[in-house]
Amino acid sequence: MQHKMVLTMKQRVFIVECYGKHNSWKGYAELFAQEFQTGRVLAESPVNAAMQNLLAKWRETGSVANKNRNYPERVRTPENIARV
Repeated sequence: MQHKMVLTMKQRVFIVECYGKHNSWKGYAELFAQEFQTGRVLAESPVNAAMQNLLAKWRETGSVANKNRNYPERVRTPENIARV
């Protein structure tokens, strides 16, 4: 079972900048491993699909940050408590 790699903001920016400089994903795994000292290149570098999704997010929104999810505020009122 694979675990999902959660990228820091610094790692996300590095990936987009790396693609911008080289206009290619070739060798990004090695650069990523060198920059963030992850050890094994292929095992601990983000997969190509994740890179493409990150780049698509950056092109669409101009940001590599995750969407801010606006959930309705939960309020404990007597009416809500009675409904449960």
